[in-house]
Amino acid sequence: MKSCLQPLPSLLLGIAALCWCLGLRAQPAYLTQQLVAHYPFTHSFHPAVGNVSFRSEEPPDFLGTPSGGIEFNGIRQYLAAGPFEGFLNRQREYSITFFLRSELTSAFTPLIYNEGPHSAYFGISIIDNSRIQVTSYGGFPPRMRAVSSDPIDLSRGAWISMVFRTDPQGSAAGNLWFYVDGVQQVRRSHFKVDQNLGTASVYAAVGAHTATYTPRGVAEGTPAVQHLKGGLRSLRIYQRALSGIEIAGLYQFESELAGLRIRPATAIPQVVNGFVVGVDLIDGGYGYTEPPVVRISGSGTGAIARAVVGDGRVTAVQVVDPGRGFTNTTRVIIGSPTFDPTLAMDVSRVRLTLKVVLGGRYVVERTTESQDWIALGDPFTAENEKVVMEVEVKEAGQQFRVRQVP
Repeated sequence: MKSCLQPLPSLLLGIAALCWCLGLRAQPAYLTQQLVAHYPFTHSFHPAVGNVSFRSEEPPDFLGTPSGGIEFNGIRQYLAAGPFEGFLNRQREYSITFFLRSELTSAFTPLIYNEGPHSAYFGISIIDNSRIQVTSYGGFPPRMRAVSSDPIDLSRGAWISMVFRTDPQGSAAGNLWFYVDGVQQVRRSHFKVDQNLGTASVYAAVGAHTATYTPRGVAEGTPAVQHLKGGLRSLRIYQRALSGIEIAGLYQFESELAGLRIRPATAIPQVVNGFVVGVDLIDGGYGYTEPPVVRISGSGTGAIARAVVGDGRVTAVQVVDPGRGFTNTTRVIIGSPTFDPTLAMDVSRVRLTLKVVLGGRYVVERTTESQDWIALGDPFTAENEKVVMEVEVKEAGQQFRVRQVP
């Protein structure tokens, strides 16, 4: 088997919009601008956009979902295409996007690779069981150069959106931007692909790696063929650098299409003579697996409500106790779908912004030596999903954490 990443000029030879796949007409216009290949993997290895199909003697399994996707067993399954003429033809501006769900089986796991007659020229892989690495052959003198993302929680068993884009400029050197779930993660300095080999021996592979060089983090003598254990969905290749706004929009579009998007529900109260007599649901949100906490806030007291969930959305909010003393400034706050609490920090007189679960009980702790953690104030019950605190850096230090307590 000879296999690696599909070269972009080959895809440009014939862009065919095959509308039997993923309803391309419903996409925002910017999602089709200079889109040279799109593989949704719904029921075949043919592209919805582009003219190069993958094949394999050991193909991955289709997931059979409306939004598509394929699953590799980590043993022999792969996809291949080629040979092609040429390579990336000095391609310096591109974006590659896909959804990944992986099982960690080794320090190096291939995702998408491109190989010529002597070595791999472009590759995307998982390294260190937690980072996405992009490798390309270029620069002067030409050699393999690799950059990687910051650590990503790949163990959660969920679909993760990955996007890579180059700087929109013409020089050979530049930056590679990593986006995770529609949000910019990190920017790395990187030589862009800058080769024009003029050879007919270029291949592409998905879910396998057969390059003759030894990837970073792989011991010498390791068998050349490596395989992915996990899933891929909606692979896209653009001949341009998507903007941050476009990447966020792509994530929203793809996630809603697959029913993966997480969004909190919203509602407004019905207040009569100071009593909360009902709640009007405005948006049922997405991604609920259990009823969220509901809080009614305002000038009154004692109002209690509960949410009803069905098919991943909040379908109703029922008033259990109407309370008393409420006015037209009363608000209904509905908790987000399940998530892990996070903390963001602005340094100066430090402002701590906590993302916590509505109704949970938390304590913020500080340390100056990363050893002994000291409570920063008393434990509190979250009356909102966003809690902001300000403390003096000299007194509290610069390291903080938020911890849930009974």
